[in-house]
Amino acid sequence: MSQTHAHKRSYFPRKKGLETCGIDLSRHLCFVRGSCATQLNQSKMWQNVLLFSGAASLSLAAPVPWNHGWNTTADMTFADFRSPAEMTDAQVQFASDKYRIISLEKCSGINSNMKTEDFVYSTAQRLKAIDPETKIFFYWDTSQAGLACYNANDEFVAHPEWWLKGDDGVPITPHVIDVMNTEAVSWWKSVPLGGQNGTGLYNGTPVKELIDGVLADGSSWNNIANISIARLEALSDAKEDMLLALQTDLTAANGGKVMANGINMYGGPNEDPRTPSNHNVKVLRVAEAVMNEHTAAFESVNPQNASFNVDTVTQDFAAIDAAAAYDNGTRMVFIQTWPGLYAGVQQYPPVSAGGEPTPTNNSQWRQALTDHFPLAHALFLTVAQPNTYWFYGGTWYDSNTGVIACPDDPTSCPSPLDWYVY
Repeated sequence: MSQTHAHKRSYFPRKKGLETCGIDLSRHLCFVRGSCATQLNQSKMWQNVLLFSGAASLSLAAPVPWNHGWNTTADMTFADFRSPAEMTDAQVQFASDKYRIISLEKCSGINSNMKTEDFVYSTAQRLKAIDPETKIFFYWDTSQAGLACYNANDEFVAHPEWWLKGDDGVPITPHVIDVMNTEAVSWWKSVPLGGQNGTGLYNGTPVKELIDGVLADGSSWNNIANISIARLEALSDAKEDMLLALQTDLTAANGGKVMANGINMYGGPNEDPRTPSNHNVKVLRVAEAVMNEHTAAFESVNPQNASFNVDTVTQDFAAIDAAAAYDNGTRMVFIQTWPGLYAGVQQYPPVSAGGEPTPTNNSQWRQALTDHFPLAHALFLTVAQPNTYWFYGGTWYDSNTGVIACPDDPTSCPSPLDWYVY
């Protein structure tokens, strides 16, 4: 076992660090967050948001977070990726060596004629054969993104009564689940641990021994056209009930986690009007983990002048802090960072607005990923806690965009191998 691999599996209490204004310097950098007084006020603000966020807190049985060690960055990394084809043994070994927690995305294995469930189960089996402590998440969207890639699609298509309808009675397109339909919710929450043909097994192995959690995408407010605010609020509450039902099943099966996606800075019509400025931290009432996907990117970037929206970044970091502290630190937070000022997926602001040129080939992406590593690393360390995990890559999905190296041909993907020694 490599030294990095050994570090990946370490668990020990956080070492006491220097503090100022009652705030640990290792996670609160005043040059990013403002004055210490401002930081303390933000902390109090988020305590109030959590205490008075609307609906009463729902019950979760004493969650136990998977806290990481602090020897190296490898101790606290996770990955969320899609591998278009079945992974080679070298790629599986690489993933096991570098990541403690791995989320396997929708439509993985499609180029190998594999359905998503089969790819996730088989890859989880291979990863756990190398190291049983590796934690595997099953990607599963609350709004059915990528469902055509799943075996489960057939049943959803066969039940049009499960499809959400607008106020005019016409199904929303593309079709999404009506989270107020009891049978539909029962189907949705059964899929991740369902195994082959609903047996709960994969090639004779209980799926609960392979899958440690579910990355539940779309776990926030949905602003859907042709549905009244009153219905949208009812649907949002029903979605939280659905997430809690899945979390309850995972807790009973193996102590697993729902990773709700997640914290966001959308605001306006794209946030729950009953809990303005909560940024969906409230989802931790019903899920044991949450993702902050757009850290210092997308809605935190001003594309017109290639700069950070500092106020948005500050709010985002405050939300991450609130999530990490939620219920005495019993939840987990997964933080995705990006190579530079992403204004869109693999897209920098225009050069004419002061942005850097968007890379167009592997060599240029490799350089961009290397150049922006220090800032991404610093952003994570600004909010790092024992229950927070970090991801850095070029995009969410394809594994060859900086998540998994190409061991057989390093030039065929933009992954800088030297990242992983930090």
